[in-house]
Amino acid sequence: MDSRHDSTRRGARGATERGQISFDFLVGVSVFVLAVVFTFTIAPGVFSTTTAGEQATHELESQRVAGWVTGDALGHGETTSQANAHCLVALVDGPTPTAGCGFGGGTLQDRVPIEGTTNVSVRQGGNQQCWDGTDEAFEDQSSGCSWLAAGPQYENADTVGVARRTVAVGDQRLTITVHVW
Repeated sequence: MDSRHDSTRRGARGATERGQISFDFLVGVSVFVLAVVFTFTIAPGVFSTTTAGEQATHELESQRVAGWVTGDALGHGETTSQANAHCLVALVDGPTPTAGCGFGGGTLQDRVPIEGTTNVSVRQGGNQQCWDGTDEAFEDQSSGCSWLAAGPQYENADTVGVARRTVAVGDQRLTITVHVW
């Protein structure tokens, strides 16, 4: 057999020479591994529903509304720890806001500066709060007053965003909770 037609060539030491070295193999395997990792990283996001995007949007909106409520809406123009009780009650209970409150409109959806559905509630130490209007204090919900909350109740929404802020009204510390979906 003629050595010119032999498909395997032998070098000086008898080893076969196929034109591939260790570096070429390493580069090929690295490119393959990167392609597989990229595919498994990107594919779930491509084929998933928009729930994750909606959740992130609602989280941002709830944070923005909570900042707005504890700042501009309560008559300060900036976020402070001291809230105007009349503005807070007007925001969540619906009466006409007094002068100095940073909102207008007749309903919470008219007053809150976002597109999503919003619920705002007031609590103290985990207890729902109400304000009977006779004094400047909030109290635990009882039969004599209604709970300070505005907006429709969310029903187990998967994409609800929640934000909480603590404010002082007089000598009381209240937690304002904002749900957006």
